[in-house]
Amino acid sequence: MRHLPNLITGLRLALTPVILWQIATGHFLRGLVLFALAGCTDAVDGWVARAFRWSSRTGAYLDPIADKLLLDSVYIVLGIRSAVPWWLVVAVLARDLAILVGAMLLMVIAERRGFPPSAWGKISTLLQVLTAVAAMAHRIRPQMVVNAALDTLIWLTFVATVWSGLSYLWQAAQPRPARQSD
Repeated sequence: MRHLPNLITGLRLALTPVILWQIATGHFLRGLVLFALAGCTDAVDGWVARAFRWSSRTGAYLDPIADKLLLDSVYIVLGIRSAVPWWLVVAVLARDLAILVGAMLLMVIAERRGFPPSAWGKISTLLQVLTAVAAMAHRIRPQMVVNAALDTLIWLTFVATVWSGLSYLWQAAQPRPARQSD
């Protein structure tokens, strides 16, 4: 049972191509339902890992990869389907790529490990999820999400995404205090 959180994360990974296919083929309702299910797996795997102390190094790496793979690829497909503008897709992908490259460089050059999520990163991710949901809902039933609300979410997501990316870069550029020897 100790591997249950990783199995749940694996389910999110397995759902990703199915979600993408549903959105790509215009089945936005099915895509939205499966996207919501995948989002639930993100909450459940973390809760199970913490509640039962079943956290693992594999899970620590796999969970954020599954999250980014799902969200970034959903944005690409939503861009292809013209449900969100390409400039937003590029901003989301560029932020994640910059964070990934920055983290790898810090690991190699500065031997720095551990990159905790920031408040801005969490806000950005929340807005990205809300915008993806609103974009799919708008395609399902346009009167469900009016254009002005979707446009507002798109701009808020763009600003939060860019700001969180800059915040991570700023945080990474700060020197770390020297370790005290015992």
